[in-house]
Amino acid sequence: MSDISPSVLENAVLGLLTLRPMSGYEIKQLFDKSISFLWRVHMSQIYPALARLREAGLVEMDLVPQDKKPTKKVYSITRKGRRVLQTWLREPNRDKGIRDVFPLKVFFARNVERETLVEQIEERHETARGKLALYHDMERLFQELQEGGSDAYPREDIRFWQMSLRWAILREEGVRDWCAQVLEDLALVQRGG
Repeated sequence: MSDISPSVLENAVLGLLTLRPMSGYEIKQLFDKSISFLWRVHMSQIYPALARLREAGLVEMDLVPQDKKPTKKVYSITRKGRRVLQTWLREPNRDKGIRDVFPLKVFFARNVERETLVEQIEERHETARGKLALYHDMERLFQELQEGGSDAYPREDIRFWQMSLRWAILREEGVRDWCAQVLEDLALVQRGG
C-alpha cells in the first residue's frame, strides 16, 4: 500500500478509528456490530491492515498496560490518516461491475441440470431471507441507539449507518424477489407454459 491510497478495508478501519482509539480486537467487534452488512472482515485481516496504516503514518499505536493481561495495542487515526480518509470519501464512486457472479451463472444455465439450478436459486433465496432477518435486527438496534441517545456513538454517525443499512436491505430484498421470480419462471417452463 502506498501511503496515499489505502484499500477499502484500510479506509474502513480509518473510518472506525474516527469514532475513538481502539485495539485491533475492538475494531473487529465494531466491524461486526456496525458495517458487516457492507463489508465482511476476518480478524486475520485487521492486524496486517493496521500495520500497513501505521507504516504509512495514517495511524499511531500506543501501548496500554493492563492488570494481569498482556499490554494492549491501541490505535488512533492521525491527521494524515483523516486527510487520506477524507480524500477517499470525496472520490467519485465507480461501478466496479458485477461482484455477484450468480446472475452470470444463471445467464449460462442451459448448460447445467435444471435441478442444480433450482437448488442453487432456492439456496440463494434462503440466504437472502436470512440476511434480511439479520439486517432488520440491526435496523432495530440502530433505531434504539438513535432514539436512546447513545453516548458511545454520535447520533449523526448512527443516522449514516441507518442509511447504509437501508441500501443493504433494498439490495437483499431485490435478490430475494429476483430468486422468487426465477423459480416461478422455471416452474412455468417445466409445465410447458
